[in-house]
Amino acid sequence: MHAAAAATTLLVHLAREQPELRFRVELHAAGPTGAAAAGRGAAGGPAAVLPVATIVDSRTLLLLLARRQLAPGWYELRVVDPSATAAEPLGDYPLRVVEP
Repeated sequence: MHAAAAATTLLVHLAREQPELRFRVELHAAGPTGAAAAGRGAAGGPAAVLPVATIVDSRTLLLLLARRQLAPGWYELRVVDPSATAAEPLGDYPLRVVEP
């Protein structure tokens, strides 16, 4: 993902269906570069919750990120079922934000 893009659209396709259409999208800093860029200090710190722009179907989400919403660095985009606190994620995706 390019940090200076006017906007970025991410189409996230999950490995399995979520029939109840309940999703929470979390953004975690990945490694020291991503953690510093996110201002969290260390990998594994608190996650930022991203809004889901559109639920396309039970396996596909559309996310919109604004220009400079994320600082350059490495992140992990994680989709979880908010009602299942201990369940494994519905999807984990690496995300890299770069400068021009």
